[in-house]
Amino acid sequence: MNHIIPAFLAIGALAVAPAKAQECVNADPSSVLVGVQGDFEIRVDPQDPEENLIFISNVKDGASQVVAARVDGITGQVMPGSLATVANDFYGQKIINGPEFVQKPSGELGIVYAGPGGVHAVFRSATPKGWNAFNLDVHGDVITNTPPRLPATSEGAYPAPPIPLGQHTHGQLRGDCASICYGSLSEGVTTDVTAVLAPKGLTVSAATQSPTDGYIYISACKGLYSCNLYEAQIDGAGGFVPNSFQVLAGVGRVSPVSMAAARHPLTGATILFSNRGANAVDVWEQPGGGGGLRLIRRVSVPGNTHYRVETDRNSVVLHYLVRSGTSAGSYTIPVAAPGSVLNVGTSKKVTDQSSGAEVFWSPAANKWAVLYRSSEGALRRCWFTP
Repeated sequence: MNHIIPAFLAIGALAVAPAKAQECVNADPSSVLVGVQGDFEIRVDPQDPEENLIFISNVKDGASQVVAARVDGITGQVMPGSLATVANDFYGQKIINGPEFVQKPSGELGIVYAGPGGVHAVFRSATPKGWNAFNLDVHGDVITNTPPRLPATSEGAYPAPPIPLGQHTHGQLRGDCASICYGSLSEGVTTDVTAVLAPKGLTVSAATQSPTDGYIYISACKGLYSCNLYEAQIDGAGGFVPNSFQVLAGVGRVSPVSMAAARHPLTGATILFSNRGANAVDVWEQPGGGGGLRLIRRVSVPGNTHYRVETDRNSVVLHYLVRSGTSAGSYTIPVAAPGSVLNVGTSKKVTDQSSGAEVFWSPAANKWAVLYRSSEGALRRCWFTP
C-alpha cells in the first residue's frame, strides 16, 4: 500500500548551529599530493583491518591521470610515499565530476571516472595483495594503467554520485543521457530516467540511488501542481521492471532537485533527504522492506545543494553545500536513533568551504572529519561533530 504524506505534517524550525570544526591540521604534511588539483573523494578502505582510508583524484582537468593515496585512519593525514597512479586515461573537468568509488556486492572495490568514450572503471580484488592493487577490469581480468570503458556508456559521460557501495548499479551523467542514466557496472543497457518517464507525462527533476541494489528514487511532476517522490527498479534493458514504478509520497507543487539516501545502521530503515525549495530539507523514512515514505522532519536551512550522505555506527549524516552569500559553506544534518527512535538533528555548518569539501567518518579515530583545499591550495583536515 502506498502512503502519501502531506508535506505540512512535520516541520522543523530554522536552527543552524555555527561552525565548530576542531583540530584542523595540514592533511598532507609530507606533500605527497603536490600538483594534484582535481576533484577528490575519500573513503574508508573496506578490506583494511586497520581502517585506513583511500584518497582518489584526477590530477588536473582535461587529459590526465587518476591517482590514489593512503590516509592514516587515526590522524586523517596522507601517508608519506603512498601516491599511486591507478589510471592514465582520465578525460574530464572537475567542475562536472572527478572519480568516484564503487564496490561490487562480491567485495571488489573500484574507481569509476570519465575517460575517452565515456565512463571507465578499474577494480581491486576482494582480497587485495595491497591497498593500491587496482589492476582489474569490471570482469576481473588483469589490466594495465589504461582501464577500458564500461560496457554501457557513451562519449562525454561522467559518473553520477552518490553511488552506494556494495551494488552493481551505478549512475552516469551527460553523454547520451537526457538527465541521469542508471545501469549495471558489467552488463546490460542503462535506463535514462527522464526519457523513460516522459511518455507518462512526467517531468523529472532529480533522481538518486536507493540502498537497495537496482532501485532508484525519482522526483517528478505531472503538470504544475502534482509532484511526487517515486521509486522504480531498473531492468538492465533501458527501462523499469514491470509494476516496480510507484508513488512513495506526494510533495505538492515543489519538486525536489536534490536527493540522497542511505540505510540507517541501527534501524535498518532507509533515510531519504530531499530539498524543499531553497531553504528546507525534508527527511523521510522508508521501512527496510520497502513501501511508502514517512516525513520525519522538515529542517530549515540557509540554502542547500550538492547532497552526499555518509553513515557511522549510529547515524546517517547528510552533507550539503550553500554555494554563495553570507551563509556559504558546508553543512551537515544527522539522523540518530536513540532507543531505535529516529531523531533528526539540526543543520550545522562545519566549514566555510562552499565547494570541493568532503565529509567522511573515520572509524579508526571514531571521529567525523571534513577534508578541503584552502584558498592557498593546501589540503586541510578538520575533526567535527555533526
